[in-house]
Amino acid sequence: MWLPIALIGYFLFAAVKLTDRYLLKSSLPVPIGYAFYVGLFSILGSLIILFLSPLFLGLPFPTGILTVVQLLVDVDLIIILIALLSGVLFIWALISFYYAVKEGEASRVVPAIGASVAVFVFILARFLVDEHLGINEVFAFFFLVIGGVLVSLRITGRSLHFNKRELQFIFFSGFLFALSWVLKKVVFIDQNFVIGFLWMNLGMFAGAM
Repeated sequence: MWLPIALIGYFLFAAVKLTDRYLLKSSLPVPIGYAFYVGLFSILGSLIILFLSPLFLGLPFPTGILTVVQLLVDVDLIIILIALLSGVLFIWALISFYYAVKEGEASRVVPAIGASVAVFVFILARFLVDEHLGINEVFAFFFLVIGGVLVSLRITGRSLHFNKRELQFIFFSGFLFALSWVLKKVVFIDQNFVIGFLWMNLGMFAGAM
């Protein structure tokens, strides 16, 4: 069941990134400004999720909304800070990502960032959430990273070389995305999806400001 969902998710992710590329080349040429609007509209997403949260959590509607608000307030302060930090880091990662897409080609930048994210998640998750890969996952991880490196190469004549400016944005974005997602994992270990999502979206809004 998870495979079709993952494939649909990757298809939508690719469509969004191609749209990002178009917008950054035309109506929204400044990556920081684009990230600002993403963070700003995250509040709209939070309000929608808050309104629908009783349906997700099996609570009566609309009184369940007040219950969710109380659950938000009752979250441990450390978890709140981690969730907010995750949201802020995600916005900063988006800024670097948008600069990378603006500088290069989406078909090369996105897989390269995916490979760098995998490397950083592998390292960070081991220390922050004590996750370990099995032998099959290690082989998959290896091929994912190699593939990401290959697509990030630019062919010029008979030689291959990296675009250094793109790589700076790619690795910085990959590190921030990875740290943000590992921190998300920490939050979701402690909280359900709705509560964690709402706090992290507030962090995105703060990061955009």
